[in-house]
Amino acid sequence: MALPKPAANWFTELNNNIYRTGPLDIPLLLARLLGLALARIFRERGAPFSMDHTITNDGDCVIVALHGDIDLQYSGHAREVLLQATDEALSVVVDMSGVGMIDSSGVASLLEALQASRKRNRRFFLAAIDPSVDRVLKLARLETVFEITDDVAAAKLSLAEN
Repeated sequence: MALPKPAANWFTELNNNIYRTGPLDIPLLLARLLGLALARIFRERGAPFSMDHTITNDGDCVIVALHGDIDLQYSGHAREVLLQATDEALSVVVDMSGVGMIDSSGVASLLEALQASRKRNRRFFLAAIDPSVDRVLKLARLETVFEITDDVAAAKLSLAEN
């Protein structure tokens, strides 16, 4: 299967096709152009189409490293993993360095795990947040709700100090 031509020529393609098609075909054309643009972005970015995790026990702390995008399709998986971690340890550090995108369902999973940790008087950190994820958290004003650190080591240092 040949790859579609780059989406950089979207305006030329749109301009050429508008005059050959009727007005009802324009939404289909725009959807095709969006598909071309997304295909190009995903090829360049190498975006994962799944979510995975690793869990590391470090004494009384569990480090949950999430990898992939946490969207509606994968937020349930993230929720289960995070809630299990809050049951097992005195503190949880979520390494978000592998997360490139999060939507509202992913944020809800993080909030539910945070609430579960607080009910048990346990600490819950988000570490190494990608700028796009940070933007979502700031938009929802959640940067003041979560304990956020630059990396996992900073979260562990904070735990050692308290």
